[in-house]
Amino acid sequence: MTAQLLQGDCHQLLTTLPPDSVDLVLTDPPYGIMKRHGKTGWYAEKLRWDERLDQATIWAELNRVVRPKGMILLFSKEPLTSQLIQSPHPNLPFSYRLIWVKNHFGHPLSCRRMPVNFFEDIGVFYKQFDSNKRDPRRDYVARLLAFIGKPPKAIIAEHGRQFEHFLKHQNLQFSLCTEAAWQQLTECFSLRDFPDWKSYKQLQAWQPFKRTFNLPEGKKFKSNLFSYPKDVPSVHPTQKPVALLTDLMDTFSHPGDTVLDFTMGSGSTGVACVKTGRHFVGIEANKAYFAIAEKRLRQTQSIRTTDEEIKPAA
Repeated sequence: MTAQLLQGDCHQLLTTLPPDSVDLVLTDPPYGIMKRHGKTGWYAEKLRWDERLDQATIWAELNRVVRPKGMILLFSKEPLTSQLIQSPHPNLPFSYRLIWVKNHFGHPLSCRRMPVNFFEDIGVFYKQFDSNKRDPRRDYVARLLAFIGKPPKAIIAEHGRQFEHFLKHQNLQFSLCTEAAWQQLTECFSLRDFPDWKSYKQLQAWQPFKRTFNLPEGKKFKSNLFSYPKDVPSVHPTQKPVALLTDLMDTFSHPGDTVLDFTMGSGSTGVACVKTGRHFVGIEANKAYFAIAEKRLRQTQSIRTTDEEIKPAA
C-alpha cells in the first residue's frame, strides 16, 4: 500500500495526476452551506473549508484521471446533491444514490425551526468505458454493416430501435445491444455467414472494464442505507466514519486499487485505504488539516506495517 499526500488547491493538483490512474474516487466535497456572507476576519477564515469547488473544472479532471468504468462516490446534501446529479460531465453519468444514516445532526440552532437531518447523500457516478471511442466493437460493427449492405437508419426503420445504440457505431452513446436483439439481427441478416461472426458472449468478453460492485460475503444484495455512528473524537467538522468509508471501499473497489480523495480533510479516507490494502492519493488545501491527515496515516500505517512509506508531495 502506498499513500501520496498533496497539499494545495485540488483544482490545480488534480492536473498533476496521470490519466486513467484512479479506480475509485471517494470524497466529501465542500457543500457550501456554511454562510460566510458579510463575515470577515477569524470567522470567515474558519468557514473557508466549506467553500464550493468549481464543478466544471473538477468534473473535467475526474474524467481524465479515473479509469474507464471507475467509480466516483461524492458525499453531499441538498441543494448540492441535485446540482451534482443534474450537471455532471457527459462521460461521468449519475448512477444512483446511497444514504448514510447518522446518529447525530448538525446545526443545533435550527432545531426549533425545522426537522433535524439524520442522513447524508452519497451520489454514485461512473466513467463510461468508451470515452475516446476505443471500444473495438465499433470497428466490428462497421464491418458488419458493410456485410449487411444497409445503413443503420434503414435497419432500425425495418426492424426496430433495439439495435440503435449498437449500429450507430460512431456515436458517443454506442453500446452493446441485448442478447435477444443480437440474435434477431443475426437471423434477419444471416450474420453467421459473416466471416468474423461472434457469439453474444464473445461480444461481451470484448469489453475489458467492468464497474466494480462487490456484495458482502454470503449476501445476495446490498442495501442503499449505510448506518454508521460518527467517529469519536473527531478532528474535522465533517469527518466521516472510517468504518463507513471502509464499507464503501469494499463495495466499490478491490484490494490494490487506487483511491482518490481530492478534499481529504483529516485523512479518514486514507486511513480506510491503509486498513483495506488500497493505494491512496489525498489532496487537501488546509495546511492544518493536511498535517493531521499525514500524522493519522503514519500512525495507522505503523500499526499495520513498517515496510511501506507515506510519500508527501515533493
